[in-house]
Amino acid sequence: MTECSINEVEGLARRAARGAGLTWGLAEEAAKATRWLAARRLPCVNLLARHLQANDGVAYDAVVPDTSDTRWTARSGLLCPVITGAALSDIAKDITAGTRITLDAVAYPLLLSAFLGRAAKASGQGFELRWSGVTILCLPGGPCIEAREQGALEIDRATDVTICATTGEGQPIERRPESLHVAAEDWAVLKALAARTYVPATVESRMHGAGAGLSDND
Repeated sequence: MTECSINEVEGLARRAARGAGLTWGLAEEAAKATRWLAARRLPCVNLLARHLQANDGVAYDAVVPDTSDTRWTARSGLLCPVITGAALSDIAKDITAGTRITLDAVAYPLLLSAFLGRAAKASGQGFELRWSGVTILCLPGGPCIEAREQGALEIDRATDVTICATTGEGQPIERRPESLHVAAEDWAVLKALAARTYVPATVESRMHGAGAGLSDND
């Protein structure tokens, strides 16, 4: 296990998502979602690492949701939770009483709760996220898990996932200290993907960048 701060988790998640092919904007969304989950001690780094591995190099238009109807689908048959979560955030204000969105099939659905949770805090509107074995209320005061079957939070694929408005109440998950333990293998996956965003240093870049370059001014 690797102990790291939530800031470290967010920073590495951002670069790993970009390294796996997401735009910087979506990589930022992935990082914020990971931080949101980490702060509540919900599974996150392992889910993001596995998702980015699985979607490494997959075309955006294969996993983006078709939002023309209330049942969202992807050309590949499996929605990306980061792209889908960002799309849900964009239309959160339109998810009112009587509106229900169904996701045909989405990878790692728990990641969606972070997007809905942030939307709930911003808008003051609660949302219910449900898939087989799990019901999460994403409320302005924080998320509440109403029902959960063993292992259902970490599933890699869920079908018929529903999102609707809710006025429900519950005891929000308490935020925890700003550090956590991460499985070494998951951390290694994110680091490997993040490494793709680093530009190899050259003599010229060192001379023109910050620092001493080839001079010795110690």
